[in-house]
Amino acid sequence: MVQAMKILIVDDSRVARSNIMKALSGLVDIRFFEADDGVGAWSIVQRENPDVIFTDWYMQNMDGLELIRRVRQRGNATKICMLTSETNNERQNLARREGANCILTKPIKLDQLARALEQMIG
Repeated sequence: MVQAMKILIVDDSRVARSNIMKALSGLVDIRFFEADDGVGAWSIVQRENPDVIFTDWYMQNMDGLELIRRVRQRGNATKICMLTSETNNERQNLARREGANCILTKPIKLDQLARALEQMIG
């Protein structure tokens, strides 16, 4: 039996997390995990080893950039997409250097999420 793809959605907005899950549901067999900050997400990463992470940048306790750093320092090949209102190219390039596989700028269209997932998982 083929295992469901594990996708972690990290955003301090419950509505945003729900919208992301709705946009991705049905594309492939997915088991979703949710966290409202990087601390909760890091705990899930260590326990569940997700295949893909969609994370907001700016959150309380631990931001998305620090989450990416921790995932990459662990040697994890998880695909990571940063979701952000950050439009500064230098900041976006920093996220890429730290290990983001893609960056989507808010407001995000739901079809962008599907395309990002398809590109990341090949």
